Amino acid sequence: MATLVSVVIPAYNGAEFIGESMRSVFGQSLPPAEIVVVDDASTDETVTRVREIAATAPLPVKLIKLPANHGAPAEPLNIGIRAASGEVIALLDQDDLFETQKLEHLVSVLEDLADIDFVLSDYYELDAAGRRQGGCARELWGGVYSRLIYAPGGTNIIPGPLCLSAFIQECGLPRSCSNHCFRRSLWSRIGGFDPSFGPIADYEFALRAIVGKMAWVDRELFGKRKHDRSLWRPSSSNSLAVLKAQRTACVRAGCPGHMRRHAIAKTRAMMWGLRQDRKWYRAFEQVLMLLRMGAPIAAAVEAIKTAIDAVSPRSLSRWLRAALQSRRTSPRANSADGREVRLGQHSARG
Repeated sequence: MATLVSVVIPAYNGAEFIGESMRSVFGQSLPPAEIVVVDDASTDETVTRVREIAATAPLPVKLIKLPANHGAPAEPLNIGIRAASGEVIALLDQDDLFETQKLEHLVSVLEDLADIDFVLSDYYELDAAGRRQGGCARELWGGVYSRLIYAPGGTNIIPGPLCLSAFIQECGLPRSCSNHCFRRSLWSRIGGFDPSFGPIADYEFALRAIVGKMAWVDRELFGKRKHDRSLWRPSSSNSLAVLKAQRTACVRAGCPGHMRRHAIAKTRAMMWGLRQDRKWYRAFEQVLMLLRMGAPIAAAVEAIKTAIDAVSPRSLSRWLRAALQSRRTSPRANSADGREVRLGQHSARG
């Protein structure tokens, strides 16, 4: 009996691209049993567009409308997977495109290898208009891939520790939930997608999924679209979430020394940036993470640096300038007895 495959698409204000993405699923050489679209309270015409496409679709399309937006795709993904009927789940971002043989290649790996639960592939990037940009991920990140790929153009079984080492370094391996194809049983076993990781929940899921081993198909099987409205954007909060996911994976997997040293070095670099931005609370959170990684000396050094920097003349002068500036620009009024009174926000409105 053929393996049942469900394609799950989390959607939010994706009316511009979602039709093209769904059609890339319709054209698969191995058609899935269904598409499950989970709309995260879109404010554009996404739902209308999906319904129009579903009316003439060559395969079943389930549309789930969520009453409130979750701010990130983790919970919509979990809801869509729970509603799916397939034993294999393939994820697709609302703006990405599957190559015609994507499902055929990835599902055949899961059918042939009973001990593999998670399979990824190479990919390429698209601009907003759907035009290819540059080479494939392996060409862009050759140093990492040279340690992982022994069967160019074919299927590569990669041990978990080696793959985790590559995931934690700057590489292009997951990069998109469109690169996730896994057994539904894996999703149940490791606890699904964690909403606390926001836009990088797919990456954090991959770090848990690759424990043991995984498969990499060395073919360009999907296109990842880059545009101004992409959910992932460089920010300190997203960088902190990535660091948290990586360090937790290191602690959980008992990673070898070089991976631990790499994670500690990235943590200390992040702490320097947090101190520059005067985000003291966040910096002390990183001290606790260093302790979790078994780096008490590094934690003590960074804690002292943070404490000194927080009370340094430079920091105090910044605080004083900000306070004086706030005082100069605050609205004032005189009370009936002639004393100066600062108007609060509610008084000013009245």
